[in-house]
Amino acid sequence: MDESKYVFRLNILKDELDALPRLEGKPSPEVVRQRHVQVWSGRTLEPYCRSAVGLAKIAALLEEKAELSALVSIRHRGRTIKWADFFFGEDSSPRLLKLLRSEDYQNAKYPVAVLVRPTKLCPSTNGRAEHIQCGREIVEDEPRTLMIPRLYGLPKILKSVRANEDYIIFGDWYASKPKDDVGSNADPTPHNAVSFENISVNLHQSAQLCALEDE
Repeated sequence: MDESKYVFRLNILKDELDALPRLEGKPSPEVVRQRHVQVWSGRTLEPYCRSAVGLAKIAALLEEKAELSALVSIRHRGRTIKWADFFFGEDSSPRLLKLLRSEDYQNAKYPVAVLVRPTKLCPSTNGRAEHIQCGREIVEDEPRTLMIPRLYGLPKILKSVRANEDYIIFGDWYASKPKDDVGSNADPTPHNAVSFENISVNLHQSAQLCALEDE
């Protein structure tokens, strides 16, 4: 509690890894894996706010409780983040895209939690790594703008994700640069013009995702 408000401190894997002694040269994948194990298996990261599961529990408590959620904030690297600028649930696409492209976020990026529905695993093509494409979400109706979240990560993590189920994904999200043109196959008439925006996240640990039926 802080001034009658609920403050949750984030425990971020990257922050704890940066605190470990620096490795010389180019470390092997096994050395990198052991460093991850060292952080996650010990008491370096407290269990509650280090994972999507813990965040899902908080979100469930705050669902449809606007007054209560206004009292909750997230503490990360000495910065206080409003819950509304950290958790993005249903129908939050316009707000999320605006945040990811804001100057304030670009100057001080921080992890956010996003509700998505994975739809299919996409193989590597045209220089794009294997990834999971999530369901399209409406950003604007006029002009028609759709946002497509994409999940990148280790194959074993991607293959653990079930299609057509809701997940909370926690991590550093990135937005593509704004596009002014529409898809090449779209009808140029205003009522059919569609613009697609992409956001993406890299999954380094299974703790970054939580299927809602599992939380």
